[in-house]
This record gives sequence, structure tokens and C-alpha cells, in this order.
Amino acid sequence: MDPQTTVGCFGATTAEQRYYTMSLPRVDQPKDSRQDAELLVQEVVVSPVYNRPQIVYRFSPQEMQFFQQNSWADRPSRMIGQLLLNAFAGSGIFRSVVPRLGATPPAYVLDTSIEAIEELHGGNVWFAHLAMTFRLSRFDDNRAIWQHTFDERRPLDRQDVGLVVRAMSDILAEQMRIVLRQVDALLGGRP
Repeated sequence: MDPQTTVGCFGATTAEQRYYTMSLPRVDQPKDSRQDAELLVQEVVVSPVYNRPQIVYRFSPQEMQFFQQNSWADRPSRMIGQLLLNAFAGSGIFRSVVPRLGATPPAYVLDTSIEAIEELHGGNVWFAHLAMTFRLSRFDDNRAIWQHTFDERRPLDRQDVGLVVRAMSDILAEQMRIVLRQVDALLGGRP
């Protein structure tokens, strides 16, 4: 019997619901921040078709479907938003990193959008697909001072939602290393 299937009343079978979450490696925050500034991490904007509990998969650009038994543990906007908040807080770049405005305005604002977070099918090859844009602005004039966009597909050796989510986490971890390095260099005046 399939490990996702259980027998119910009168011999009927029901599929077991599975929940997934992305993760990033934990980073210990340095004692001193490199910038005496606060960063506001705005709520992540996700295309509505992806910002739902069901994980999306595609066979073609024109057709998308949703897994019935495989869902996100939280909506992608909140899940990724918390990962970004933790990554920036752990980086030591900023004095503080907050998810909402406080009594004093922050120096910088991070806006993030997710254009794709899905599994792609290409014949007998499967891909994890993650596409995002990061934008850093000064709070006082809302002027963008930096932007980073990526659109990455990672091939998998078999169809497995757990592998897809792990590959998405790996993509995000690699991109966050780039993002943090670029933001730190930008604010520190290094090339």
C-alpha cells in the first residue's frame, strides 16, 4: 500500500495530508551590527495563484494544478517573510530588523515579491522553480538603492514534493547569501 494512503471506514482509502515548509540555515547574529540603522522587512508580495496553502505544479506555461494532499504549512508570503526576517536579523548588517513600523521610522525598507514558487514537469524530468525580486529602499524618500532578481529552476532525479521543497530551500539559501553580501557591500561602501 502507498505510504500516503490509509484505509478508512468500509475499506475506502483516503490519502494522508502532508505539510511542507521551506527553511534556511541558522546564522548566529554577531554582537555588533555593521550599520546603526533599522531595516523594515515588508510583507512579501506573492502572485495570488501561488499564495495559497496548496503547492502548485505545472506541466506547461498555460496549465497549472494544485496538489491535493501536499500543502504548505503556511502561506508562502508568511513562510518566506519569516525566513527573510530571520536571515537579515542574523546577518548583523543592521542594528535591528522589524516586520512592521514602530514609533521611529526605519532607515531602510526591504520589499520582496515572489513571481513563482512551484514544481515544474518536463516530460520525465521534474524541477523546483523559484523566482523572486528583492528591492532595498531608503524609508525617507522611498528611493530604491538596490535590487536583485532571480529565476531559478533546479532539476530533480524523481518526482517527490519533499525534494522539491528542499531544492527551493537550497535555491533561497544560495540567493540569500548573494543578497546579504550585496546589501552589506552596498551599505558598507565596498564594491
